[in-house]
Amino acid sequence: MSTTSRLTKATPRWGSPPEWVAMARQALGGRIELDPMSEPLFNEVVGAERFYTEQDDCFKQLWNCETMLINPAGGLVVDAWQLLARHYTQGVVGKAIWIGFALEQLAILADHDPHPMDYSLLVCRQRMDFLTIHPRRAVLSVSGSRVGLECGHVVRLQARKAAAPKSYRCALCEATPEPNGAPAHANYVVGLGIAVEDFERAFAGRGRFQHGRLALRGAAC
Repeated sequence: MSTTSRLTKATPRWGSPPEWVAMARQALGGRIELDPMSEPLFNEVVGAERFYTEQDDCFKQLWNCETMLINPAGGLVVDAWQLLARHYTQGVVGKAIWIGFALEQLAILADHDPHPMDYSLLVCRQRMDFLTIHPRRAVLSVSGSRVGLECGHVVRLQARKAAAPKSYRCALCEATPEPNGAPAHANYVVGLGIAVEDFERAFAGRGRFQHGRLALRGAAC
């Protein structure tokens, strides 16, 4: 789902990496029923049974599901967290994995109750290499901050380069999701409604775990 926001680099359209989707699926018991903030190309990786796009406006849709994976768009983190936490508390959402693009989101949500740290939390040891659907194209010309690409599009450089780049991602082209290759933020994962044993088993070796007051303790599900 797309939105202009902070903590999203040049575009908020960052898909969850396949290996993290696989771990989330394991934590959710093998099924991802709903991804409320996605688009068709990214869902080819996630494989959710249902998903909502920006055009659908997930805040106007039903979130009722047994299992959910959500990688929220940066500018909608607060609204998305509030709705998820409310739906989980009300039993509308059974289990959920929340992929956090940047640890700073924990500070942005500091005054919200419940907070992500009230559930099962993983602070990732290494940064996730989120997916992009914008392919690299050969650079044919550079004029100031404007770059002419082999696809025929002219785009602006997002940062000053010491030398003219040989290739550049075209924000106007879309292709099969691929790693961006330049993860920018430390990341985290939150599990709601998932037994702590299952959460730690699914994400074993990926970082440091913390289980808050609302974490689901007891026998693994």
